[in-house]
Amino acid sequence: NYGLFCLENARYEDATRLFRNAIGTNSDYLPALEALAETSLRRRDLPGAVAWSRRILQIDPAYQIARQTLARIAANH
Repeated sequence: NYGLFCLENARYEDATRLFRNAIGTNSDYLPALEALAETSLRRRDLPGAVAWSRRILQIDPAYQIARQTLARIAANH
């Protein structure tokens, strides 16, 4: 939850570190992967957002938020 607080308060370095720690414990933890994709988007790191979203879809091909993120990036670029 502190990672989400950091994300919402534009503390992207802290948020990234916390979410990476979470996936270090469980590499398939989708909420942390989704948060990393969102953090990447907010940092304007589109390749990072794409990579995290694709990783989510490797775990769960039906994960809608990851699909929407990729579609949003594709539509805007």
